[in-house]
Amino acid sequence: MIPTPRHSARSCRPLYRRTGHTARAGVTVVEVIVAMIVAAIGVIALASTNTLLIRLVGGGERASRGAFVAQQQLESMRADALTATGCAALANGADTTGIYKLAWTVTTSGAAHSIRLIMTYPVRTGQVRSDTLGTTLTC
Repeated sequence: MIPTPRHSARSCRPLYRRTGHTARAGVTVVEVIVAMIVAAIGVIALASTNTLLIRLVGGGERASRGAFVAQQQLESMRADALTATGCAALANGADTTGIYKLAWTVTTSGAAHSIRLIMTYPVRTGQVRSDTLGTTLTC
């Protein structure tokens, strides 16, 4: 009897063919250029996001300071209403504090005095923002 081989001749062949060239480690110039372009786009996106963030934080700071100025005006009017003259001291008016322009109206209904304060301030070149605050005093 002739012994049969355990493996066929086909299974012993290498899975790839050698061509005489060896594989080289490293990157090509094209890969470096593509990586630089991707990195440049990322840096530009980061810079534009930073600019937007700075503008938004500045706008929030102006709004916070404006709310503080308006609150001070309302508290001053409330303190005036608690003096000996009472609510008779409350009247329509306007004032400017720094970049903030305040205008208020007082409406009376019986013992209740409603104060509506409108504050305007610049947010960008040529643009103005208005915020309205209100309170009611009982005298």
